[in-house]
Formats: sequence, structure tokens, C-alpha cells
Amino acid sequence: MRRLLTSGGLVLPADLRPPHGRLDRHVIAAGEAMRDNPDEQIAPGLAATGFETVSVSQVGGFLHHKRAVKPGADA
Repeated sequence: MRRLLTSGGLVLPADLRPPHGRLDRHVIAAGEAMRDNPDEQIAPGLAATGFETVSVSQVGGFLHHKRAVKPGADA
């Protein structure tokens, strides 16, 4: 992603957060499929690869996104 963006470019990966409760897992039928979702590793990974202003936002109960800016220009 970083090579494709120009300086000051923005990346916004979005993902579903794994459900925590038994009822939630049953309702969206995602218990096994989402159990090993590495959602907590995405933001540190973006920062480690050189992105700046990495932030995480929750949208509703299950959807969350990260926001990161490629350095080199004022965004």
C-alpha cells in the first residue's frame, strides 16, 4: 500500500471486529471464521511500515477502521 500512495496519501482499511459474546457469534455466524482475526495487529503494522497519524475508530458494534497518512507532505 505504501508504495502506491503519493506523499500525504491516506489509507483507510476497514474490517469487522470478531464478536465477543456467545449470542453475537451465533447471530452473525462467525465464531470460527473470525476467531483468529488479527485486527489488533493492523494499526501497529501501519506505524511500523512508516505511516503517520495512525488512529483506530469503532463504527457501530462490529465495524472498525484504521486511518494512516503516508509521510512527506501536509495532509
